[in-house]
Amino acid sequence: MDVMKKKGRIATADKCQKFPTRLLAKRTVDDVLGDEEMKRVEERLREVDDSGLSADFFVVLNGTGLRIGEALALSLADFFPDEITEEKIKKPLDMCGIKSHGYIAIESQVPSKGRVRGDDGLVTRKPLKGRKRIEPESGRTIPIISVKVFNVLARRWNEQRKLAKTKKYGTSPSNYLLFDGLTKGGYRNLLLKGYMGSGFWHKSPHCSRHTFATNFAGMTGGNPLLCKLVLGHKDMDTTLRYIHLYEAINRKVRTKELRGESPSS
Repeated sequence: MDVMKKKGRIATADKCQKFPTRLLAKRTVDDVLGDEEMKRVEERLREVDDSGLSADFFVVLNGTGLRIGEALALSLADFFPDEITEEKIKKPLDMCGIKSHGYIAIESQVPSKGRVRGDDGLVTRKPLKGRKRIEPESGRTIPIISVKVFNVLARRWNEQRKLAKTKKYGTSPSNYLLFDGLTKGGYRNLLLKGYMGSGFWHKSPHCSRHTFATNFAGMTGGNPLLCKLVLGHKDMDTTLRYIHLYEAINRKVRTKELRGESPSS
């Protein structure tokens, strides 16, 4: 349009409207991982990464809804194999009949870019998304509702506890990461390899968060306040999108059943 204006072919060159960012980030039913997909990708990750680090990380992302930077920041100080005592979370969980096997309490995440550890070996951290400071009041509690996720976290917690006894990274438990050695870029590359040969189209790491959010919305009967608390959303509109997405999946499954098709097809 600018070229046409310079040549005198048109009088004005109106700017194209910017496509809304909220629509670019909008997720659909196709962004939610199914049970068979999670199982197969986890298997593939254990094949391409014999350390088991990326496969365990994949399991935790799908079962907690943690953002990738939050999950990488998990340390000895963040995992608790105890019953949640926070009433604003415990009470609605009990009302929904959801059993918690423990919980995660996070106050920070690792930086978006750069190394996780500094030259001194200490972990570099920043506030959670939408928070200004790293403090308990700005933290978030996530119930562990999957036995598999609990077992993964407990095993990695015990491994880091042994390392902490040697004081390799000092005396602070927050410097002993449950997924030490994994980075955002490294995980993305391994996940891409994990999807190859899995029989499924590649999905980004953030789709694991969308998967948990959608499933949790269904488990809680669409309780918006509880979902917002656990997922750490800044506004209710974001939470409501997952509730609507869960409803859309239910309608899709129900339609296939009425047609006599397999729900997973």
